[in-house]
Amino acid sequence: MAEVKQDVMYKKKYLETIANLILNNEQLSDVTFVVNKKHYYHASRIHMSAASPVFASLLNEHFANTTDKELVLTNIKHNASLFNILQYIHGIELNLTSMSKLVLCELTHLAERFKLAELHDDLKAHCSTIKRFKLNSIVSMLNTGKTYNLTKLYDNLKDYVYQHAEQVVNHKTFINLKYDVLVDLLKSNWLYAKEIDILRAALNWHDDNIIDPIQMEKSQMNSHNNEFEMESENEGNLNDENIPSEYDAWSEIHIVEEFLSKYSEELFDFTTQDSSEVDNSDEYETISSQDLSRSKEPIDETHDSSKLIENESTEVESSEEAATKYVNGIDDSDENINLSNEDNSLAITETDELTVAKRKDKTALERFSENILDVLLKHIRFSRIPLADFLTTADTMIFLKYKDVILKRQCNNLNIEPRICYNVPRTKFSRFLFTVNHMKHFMESSLDEDIFCSQESYSTKHCKWNILASKNEIRDVNYLGLHLACTSERQDWNINISYQITLLSHDIDETNIAIKDYKCLFCRRNVRHGKFYFVNFSTLRNFIQDDSILVEVLVQINS
Repeated sequence: MAEVKQDVMYKKKYLETIANLILNNEQLSDVTFVVNKKHYYHASRIHMSAASPVFASLLNEHFANTTDKELVLTNIKHNASLFNILQYIHGIELNLTSMSKLVLCELTHLAERFKLAELHDDLKAHCSTIKRFKLNSIVSMLNTGKTYNLTKLYDNLKDYVYQHAEQVVNHKTFINLKYDVLVDLLKSNWLYAKEIDILRAALNWHDDNIIDPIQMEKSQMNSHNNEFEMESENEGNLNDENIPSEYDAWSEIHIVEEFLSKYSEELFDFTTQDSSEVDNSDEYETISSQDLSRSKEPIDETHDSSKLIENESTEVESSEEAATKYVNGIDDSDENINLSNEDNSLAITETDELTVAKRKDKTALERFSENILDVLLKHIRFSRIPLADFLTTADTMIFLKYKDVILKRQCNNLNIEPRICYNVPRTKFSRFLFTVNHMKHFMESSLDEDIFCSQESYSTKHCKWNILASKNEIRDVNYLGLHLACTSERQDWNINISYQITLLSHDIDETNIAIKDYKCLFCRRNVRHGKFYFVNFSTLRNFIQDDSILVEVLVQINS
């Protein structure tokens, strides 16, 4: 009989100690990362480049132009997040359990940003198992759950928000919510808090995330305009060839593209007509005063740009109101420009083109802001706000800023549905959610291979619960067997329970499969109950997602 040769694996225990000596040691490192202008982290360039293509590109580009070891990294809020990235790359263990949830969320984003795929997947899996939350990190976790489609985590987080709605709505981190998460919460009847507080929170969010960035961009644009006008006066008329690239109208206006990457494109739908009726979007037309008086008549093709954004709530303003708002944003000096007549087109200087182009995009940003605000306000239950609450907050800065918009909203269709206090369902059953992984390997395995155990386990009193998956065959048809397993550290124990095992479907059109047993005894000699032929493999394939299945178990302890 031939001898089976096995490789002898050798690993020194102090390799991680050596990595700890290299990391953040200025003498042994050849690159220094600067975070938040004052925190310096020393690392090994070879380790960083080998682990991450993003770091490799950054380092190659940096050292191609300079010999300075310091490399500034931006858009990192928590210094500990970067340090954990460096620890991972240098082969040092990370303690995810004791890590701050804020750092954990940013670490997950950074793992994706620096293309550390394995770390990113592991962090997402870990986040999905978190069951205890704190108020100061709930917003970051909501954003993370939504961004990476961690459905289980996101649903648990929303349950927490609904149970602590008043505290969450009034918390300072509320303005950091992602737009789609904010809309999810606002439209829910379970967001049970004072409606005036919900309104204030929505306005503060809009002011901080939409108005402030737009105003900042406008300020930068005006600064560029002033510099450009001063140079124009000194240098005379300029043409396309000698206008610096930084003064180009379209290269200056970045904010539309930035918003498009963060928000639905529907919010940028600035037309209310069919595409067949819309004229060339590159033309900048104006509306005469006669057109304003004929709001019910068809508007000429040369005046299509007078249309206001079509709100997401499908509430379209009258043509007269839309046209008036559009004209109010245009100077009188531009009202005679008509670009629809090619024979009588006016000669426009480069400066005029720049001004008109910027004015159009400014208007687009303002319309975008209005569209976002309208989406938020349509989920506010104005009829549920007592007059006394309105009066006590009417003179605050945020309400004065949005007063006209709020008053206008009163004239539109209102959401009058009451919000409902979220009560955690009280039941005699304990609910467990199990994940069984490696289903592809499971289905290809032989019948005599080991039973697959669930990723999670739960404890109640002295008992520990798991789900066991087995492969069984009857009449040449393979079946998945599912059993609820119970173990205990006690020597002599027994427990009588009722249970339900449900194989959960990821497809809303697919029905869940469940079995029940209203009275069964677990003891040291009988540690599992279930069904050997739970579902055949052909049906099982419809329940597999990401190489795993979800199994819900309800347990009621009888004695």
